[in-house]
Amino acid sequence: METTDEVNLGLDFGFFNNRLKGSFDAYSRKTTGALVKTPIPLELGPKSYYSNFMDVSNKGIEISLGGDIVRSTDFVWSTTVNWSFNRNKLVKLNGASINPFQLDYYIEGQPVGTIKGYKVTKIFNSQDEIDALNAASPSGLYDKASTSIGDFMMEDVNKDGLITADDKAVIGDIQPKFFGGISNTLAYKNFS
Repeated sequence: METTDEVNLGLDFGFFNNRLKGSFDAYSRKTTGALVKTPIPLELGPKSYYSNFMDVSNKGIEISLGGDIVRSTDFVWSTTVNWSFNRNKLVKLNGASINPFQLDYYIEGQPVGTIKGYKVTKIFNSQDEIDALNAASPSGLYDKASTSIGDFMMEDVNKDGLITADDKAVIGDIQPKFFGGISNTLAYKNFS
């Protein structure tokens, strides 16, 4: 069963007869047993089902500031600006199977939607650079036989002399750093 515990601190304010108004909210939310689409064996028929797959935490801030730029008896022009950010972390996986294509997507201690990939250290500028790495590699090939000048040199994260899937590192996540927006409302008599 999915359950959520949340603590929220908020402040709403208005000045100059509410011509300038805004709000500030800070929150901390922990969801236990979050529902996520989970794969099941093909022999069972459907491709997936929803299970209480993970525990996740979210912390963030939301700020809004707005006001009436023009206010007369028949016409009002209001503008509102908002900004928010959320930090998300997968606290715990609850034992459900993960689609093999999403293994890097769900990593405990990282945001949901983690992106893993190879870190680029530079671009090969000469064949001598490639030959030196191939000579130092236990297999005789640093990356692949077709590596050539202009290709990316990947970081050998585990220092085994080879570029393999074990050299992938967290390079980002799908969560935006922040959200923001601006809205304008024009109202004339009873129309807006």
